[in-house]
Amino acid sequence: MDAESFRRHVDALDHAALLLVVADMIGPELRLRVAPEDVVQTTLERACRDHAQHTFVDPRSFRAWLIQIARHAICDIADHLRAGKRGGGRPQASLDESGMSHLHPLVSSTPSRIAMEKERATAMEDALAALPPELSTLVRGHLFGQRTMAELAAEQAINLATAWSRFRRGAALFRQALARWQTTATSTP
Repeated sequence: MDAESFRRHVDALDHAALLLVVADMIGPELRLRVAPEDVVQTTLERACRDHAQHTFVDPRSFRAWLIQIARHAICDIADHLRAGKRGGGRPQASLDESGMSHLHPLVSSTPSRIAMEKERATAMEDALAALPPELSTLVRGHLFGQRTMAELAAEQAINLATAWSRFRRGAALFRQALARWQTTATSTP
């Protein structure tokens, strides 16, 4: 994939949804030391570095590729923080210190955009939390975690038709909750 198409695909991402997925992947203990936003930025930096090796198939596979990179980034960060002899616990180099800042004008990192993405990710998290657990697990796993419905159905010990029915019901409730949040957010001065 060339650099221009990579930038287009990154710009087309739902960054708040990616932030939510990353926040879910970070455990509660690690979340005390690492912000999900930092993992998303590390993920985008690594994807930018390796974009030439990736062939774009469709948005779903592109997102799955980014989620896999985020998983590796979280493992690397956790390993770094545990590695006391190698300077663990100290913050890793920023993009400017790493010499890769020239690669990173992918997404605006202005405070207002970051705040907006965090607010939207929080709204998504709240909408998921408001769903009954049997619906929330399916919506979170399929929409955000890129997991197949067959995998989620087996995990919950339900048949595939039931899983799809619950997912559709949960997705509709999730969309309604986000629409209410959007109406409130746009009407607030």
